[in-house]
Amino acid sequence: MGSEHLTHEQRTAFVAQLRCHLDYFNRLNTRIVKKRWPLEDPLCAKALEARRAVQDLYDVARLSAKQG
Repeated sequence: MGSEHLTHEQRTAFVAQLRCHLDYFNRLNTRIVKKRWPLEDPLCAKALEARRAVQDLYDVARLSAKQG
């Protein structure tokens, strides 16, 4: 099974769940920046990386819903 086999309802639920995760990572990264963590700190770097990865996944999931 691939993403092309997801029903509209499954894809919508997946995108909604990703939105929740993205919101969490946005809040986390905002707090990290406000606390002035050094960007070279491993936790800071991974939090930024995770936020970018979830954003990329969210974007692909949303775009695939418009195509399918």
